[in-house]
Amino acid sequence: MLTKFETKSNRVKGLTFHPKRPWILASLHSGVIQLWDYRMGTLIDRFDEHEGPVRGVHFHNSQPLFVSGGDDYKIKVWNHKTHRCLFTLLGHLDYIRTVQFHHENPWIVSASDDQTIRIWNWQSRTCISVLTGHNHYVMCASFHPKEDLVVSASLDQTVRVWDIGSLKKKTVSPADDLMRFTQMNSDLFGGVDAIVKYVLEGHDRGVNWASFHPTLPLIVSGADDRQVKLWRMNGDVKERVKILENAGHLPLAYITASVHGLTDTAERLATELGDNVPSLPEGKTPSLLMPPSPVMCGGDWPLLRVMKGIFEGGLESAARGGAVDEDEEDVGGDWGEGLDMVDVDGMENRDIEAILAEAEGAEDENDEEGGWGELEGLDLPPELDTPKASANARSSVFVTPTQGMPVSHIWSQKSSLAAEQAAAGSFDTAMRLLNRQLGIRNFAPLKSMFIDLFSGSHSYLRAFSSSPVVPLAIERGWSESNSPNVRGPPALLYGFSQQEEKLKSGYKATTSGKDEKLTEALRLFLSILHTIPLVVVESRSEVDEVKELVSIAKEYVLGLKMELKRRQKKDDPVRQQELAAYFTHCNLQLPHLRLALLNAMTVCYKAKNLATAYNFAKRLLETNPLESHARAARQIVQAAERNMTDATELNYDFRNPFVICGSTYVPIYRGQKDVSCPYCTARFVPSQEGNICGVCDLAVIGAAASGLICSPSQVR
Repeated sequence: MLTKFETKSNRVKGLTFHPKRPWILASLHSGVIQLWDYRMGTLIDRFDEHEGPVRGVHFHNSQPLFVSGGDDYKIKVWNHKTHRCLFTLLGHLDYIRTVQFHHENPWIVSASDDQTIRIWNWQSRTCISVLTGHNHYVMCASFHPKEDLVVSASLDQTVRVWDIGSLKKKTVSPADDLMRFTQMNSDLFGGVDAIVKYVLEGHDRGVNWASFHPTLPLIVSGADDRQVKLWRMNGDVKERVKILENAGHLPLAYITASVHGLTDTAERLATELGDNVPSLPEGKTPSLLMPPSPVMCGGDWPLLRVMKGIFEGGLESAARGGAVDEDEEDVGGDWGEGLDMVDVDGMENRDIEAILAEAEGAEDENDEEGGWGELEGLDLPPELDTPKASANARSSVFVTPTQGMPVSHIWSQKSSLAAEQAAAGSFDTAMRLLNRQLGIRNFAPLKSMFIDLFSGSHSYLRAFSSSPVVPLAIERGWSESNSPNVRGPPALLYGFSQQEEKLKSGYKATTSGKDEKLTEALRLFLSILHTIPLVVVESRSEVDEVKELVSIAKEYVLGLKMELKRRQKKDDPVRQQELAAYFTHCNLQLPHLRLALLNAMTVCYKAKNLATAYNFAKRLLETNPLESHARAARQIVQAAERNMTDATELNYDFRNPFVICGSTYVPIYRGQKDVSCPYCTARFVPSQEGNICGVCDLAVIGAAASGLICSPSQVR
């Protein structure tokens, strides 16, 4: 052991060497980051803005920066020269395990317990990609030292290699915000800017660490199964021969080249081996040992791509060619201090003020003018007094004001509601909230509403025909008396009153009974189910009304789907009767229940199932129907009483309470096992667990979820 550093904290969670100086950063469980000089064994500085343990730290390879990530879900970028945090990156929803700077691009990769890897642009301070695919904590993620790859390790027992080559092709362009927003959402809902290249499976327990070899196509991983595994990224023969040769295994390299027909390479290796050329077995057919085929993935999403606007520093960053943000002017004057580098003019890379001061001192010490212009004998007039500028005088140079945080970022940080996250443009956060709260996995029906929410909470002004539009955030409940320093929540396009209007229209279309009207009614009730996750109400009583509306819409969607399916089964009278019977057990409004009972009674009577038709007729008479309907019901009761039989047997027992499976449309009787949708609460047979709900078409059947959050009063 060369040296030992002791600290009062009992746990060190992360370490990193400085690329040039004799420094070590140590991140502690106490939330403090310590900077040590390992040559002197002394503590240089400490940084303590994190709330909770800090698990990951990493130095930048050329600038006086380091990045940290902790259990407070925050990534902080620091300047160790100015001893301050420059900015914080927000987006992860759980503990952050590791962080790392890219060796070339202005990127940071982070791994989190929220099962994602995120890539950030630390100049624009935005998340440019979210890598999803792991289904447990992601313990580490790191860039490849040369190629456009990322390796990650997870407790799901896999190591994944991600191809991020397409991220380099995305550049900030001076297009207006609407154009860039459309492109961003195209990526989110279907585009690909990072894909899984390999999934390496072989560990029996969670994988804690994985890393690339600095020069060879190798990956090393370590897991809780007490094994360290070495993985080869190249299944190519010439590359294998090269690896074996570079590793000094010339006999193996010769055998590999010989059996695979690489004659020139084999002859060269035989020359180097001399008398030690290994013999090949006779009568054997060589075959290339191939690793198992990796699981390939072409479309892990959501993958969020966010670009800086033209008025948010996008053009300035491009013009600077990758310099540090303009808010950090005290950072930019002295990169690489202490390296004593010498430029082309032979001048040391020291502080420019010190160099100028030395130059002025040299002028004072050197009295000789070298023969140029002797001033001592000149008869000059007295010097005029030059008025000094007042300290309060305005400078003629315009200084741009410091840019504040965009309103959309404020919305995203302050809200736990999916609708407000979508209005702020944080679509990935909104999706994760809906997944955790309601178990939603199918976001395709919500795509247009996400875009509408974002567009509806922003307005755009055009100053000149040749200039881009200026985005303006629209706040909910804004008035002139509001404080300019306090931002209200975003204006939302969808409200609860709109859903009530849809409900009335759906009732009206259901009453009509025509095929096209029932299809329209089904569309309206489905629209209610799809919109409610993105509706925000204020009071607890309104929350109860929203939940009641979900239950009503669910019953009508299930019932209308069965009725439309029944009308398509004209060649299957048994199934027609069953579906008509199940429709009468949906929780419908009384006028619609009468229509369902009338329909079931008629269908069963025509099929000569008099006993079943008798049951529907008696139920219909109990609802006080129209006189014409009551007359028909009494006639069927009289006919059935003379011959209480059924011509065909149905999968229907009205005496035994049951619910209806939302996918197979079969009864689930009391006492039988079932699973439910975490959002709409529709019930299903156990075999449907893990599928998308057949009623709401959003959530995963049987998924764990915390429940609908649609009001700020639920999270206060």
